Amino acid sequence: MPKSLLKPCPFCGGDVTVDYNSYTKAFFVACDNGECELCVNTLPCKTAEQAIKTWNKRADN
Repeated sequence: MPKSLLKPCPFCGGDVTVDYNSYTKAFFVACDNGECELCVNTLPCKTAEQAIKTWNKRADN
């Protein structure tokens, strides 16, 4: 998934990645910065597109 489709982490400004959890069979977006104190990620989503839409939904939209 191109990172240009994803907004950066709202707390540290770092890059994020769409990941898939094979155990829960769900997609989520998570901050790549291991030092981000909030370790932000989305709730599990059924599709990568849904995870991206959830991640990008911000109060500033």
